[in-house]
Amino acid sequence: MSITLGEKIRNLRKELNITQSELAGSEMTKSMLSQIENNRAMPSMKSLQYLANQLNKPLSYFIESDNCSPKREYDIFEKISDDMKHINDLIYNNLCEEAKENLQNILSSYSFENTDKTYADLLYMLADCLMRLNMYEQGEEKLNIALDIYLNNLLFVEAAKVQFRFFWKAYKVFDYQKCISIIANTWTIYNKSFTRDYFFEIRVLYFESTIYSGLENIPKAIETLEKAITTSLENNIYYDIDELFSLKSEMHLLQKEYAEFEESSNKSRRYAEFTDSKYVLLKVELISATYKNNMKKYEEAIRHLKKYMDYVDIIKSSNFSSSAKKHICNRPDAIDDYIHYYFIESARANYYLGNYEAAFDFIKKCPYPEDIFYKYDFLYLWNGKTYEGLTLCKLGRRDEAVSCIKSGISKLEQWSYSGELTFAYKSLSEVYSEMKDYEKAYISLKKSDEIKACIKEI
Repeated sequence: MSITLGEKIRNLRKELNITQSELAGSEMTKSMLSQIENNRAMPSMKSLQYLANQLNKPLSYFIESDNCSPKREYDIFEKISDDMKHINDLIYNNLCEEAKENLQNILSSYSFENTDKTYADLLYMLADCLMRLNMYEQGEEKLNIALDIYLNNLLFVEAAKVQFRFFWKAYKVFDYQKCISIIANTWTIYNKSFTRDYFFEIRVLYFESTIYSGLENIPKAIETLEKAITTSLENNIYYDIDELFSLKSEMHLLQKEYAEFEESSNKSRRYAEFTDSKYVLLKVELISATYKNNMKKYEEAIRHLKKYMDYVDIIKSSNFSSSAKKHICNRPDAIDDYIHYYFIESARANYYLGNYEAAFDFIKKCPYPEDIFYKYDFLYLWNGKTYEGLTLCKLGRRDEAVSCIKSGISKLEQWSYSGELTFAYKSLSEVYSEMKDYEKAYISLKKSDEIKACIKEI
């Protein structure tokens, strides 16, 4: 009769009178060892070598047997593991349809126990693909199965990661109250674990801060970011520390806390320069340009925007390896994430400098992507239509200006009250005044004042 890899490990452990906790040591959790012994998970080659050393056996003892059954079992696991790495690369490169097909092939080609961790891992990856493809119902179905498997096996960190994945659907439709509930459940599950994943903690805190800002609670958002920064620094991992300070500077800018903005912005720049993260450095230049435009220092804003393009050119012209590319710009399409900021801030600076033709050349190139899920990015993006309308008005194209500003207002009104909506109606009033349509100018200005008053009340 063949003996499985898990049975070999369990039998040897018992012969040596070693507990699961003692054998697991610091290499793995007791829960993971239990999974391995019960053939519900396969160890990595590194973990298997560790177990072999602890049990005083050569590695070959575990991957060979009389009928080679354990070796075949291990070879299958290695094949699946290699396939999963390839699929991760596909997801990283946003090839989610291909990744989905590969995962479905694996799931249909092998038999998995309903309690198998590998099975849960595959379902989690498949759910990720499905949700990226906006197939939420199917994605959440897979997430629920994976969540149950992880919880039943007391794999609380993995379960928390699955729970957090439910966050994305609500985030994409700006359902921030539901996001808060999902994040609270994520922390509840995560805090049951004796082990910590500080990288995951920081990621959750990062998005939690954006939710609080979307709920108009900027002080709470900043407090949450500070907790993420402390977690990163105190554990000496410096994970996303430049990105965290960058977002913190944005929060201070929203609050018009300019001294705090400059402090956070400078820290973000220093950490990004130290790690050579071009992606964060170009973000710093864009946020600095926004700040300078807010302070009516338009020439300085343009200098920051030119530095932004310098970083874009460096990234696009580089011949970095795939892993290095991830480091300097996060993912292949990362440099396109904030290109609309560049066009809007360039148009804004040139508009106030009286360079209307140049302003229009910039603003007409601004893309309006559909996948903007952060409230302030959304408001900022569609505020670009207001500047486009103002520029058209200065170029004598007033009917087009009205149509342009109204198109922006229709988007901005998804949020009942905002400074951007106030500015849009005020600008529309100015265009109507230029057209000598004073009745519509009055109605638009009144609307602007009403929204402004509501914001103050809130």
